[in-house]
Amino acid sequence: MSSAYRCLLTFVTLWLLCQESVVAQHVSGCDTPEFYYFDGDGDGYGNQNYTQSMKHDLIDRFYNNSVVGYVFGSHMLYGCMDMVLADEELAYLEEFVDNDLDCKDNNADIFPGSIWYYDSDGDGDGNPNIFKAFDCAPDPNYVKRNGDCNDNDAKIHSRTVWYLDNDGDGTGGSTTFTGCTPPSNQYVLTAGDECDNNPDTLEKLLWYYDADNDGFAGSAITIKDCAAPDRYYATADDCDDSNPFLNPKTVWLWL
Repeated sequence: MSSAYRCLLTFVTLWLLCQESVVAQHVSGCDTPEFYYFDGDGDGYGNQNYTQSMKHDLIDRFYNNSVVGYVFGSHMLYGCMDMVLADEELAYLEEFVDNDLDCKDNNADIFPGSIWYYDSDGDGDGNPNIFKAFDCAPDPNYVKRNGDCNDNDAKIHSRTVWYLDNDGDGTGGSTTFTGCTPPSNQYVLTAGDECDNNPDTLEKLLWYYDADNDGFAGSAITIKDCAAPDRYYATADDCDDSNPFLNPKTVWLWL
């Protein structure tokens, strides 16, 4: 038997038990049913995106004879939760709570009374030493992240990317560090140095290969690098790169 089939069978069995339990209580006088709301992020606060008309609809359906027991809505249910939970077998109902106070039900860090941090430079990271508790509409100057070590500089925060500058030319290479404070003062905020061991250039240069090894390169074979590899030159001025005796320094004799 597949796990999906077992899960479906378990749900149907529990639902039938739930119906029997609620029917018995309803007959004996379940006159104080309550609303329960889906808590998607597990922070103890339910989703608040329900209109009064949706609630009235669940109430009407609960009290008419066509629907007995719990009435399920769109992530909202209505009924007498305490009767059903007497079994302690309906684990799926644990995702519902008895309040609809959560303004962001997909983020467990945001709920009524959660802590927010003052962000004076607007970089999205707040000062860990300046904070307040807000409900669902915090001050726009407050954020949830609290990793800002310099709240007066929008470029410096917990997500700042630093670049290691090996050659001291003020531009970093490919080695990076992310965070407020880099491990050394060799890290800079400017990136783009392809040749971080050569302070005289930031970009790789084009070099031409000397195929006949006469000290002059042709244009057929090239490479881009920070420095010239062996037998590569900055210019392609060989008049015949397959003949070492023909190049710009060849001496011609008049016969």
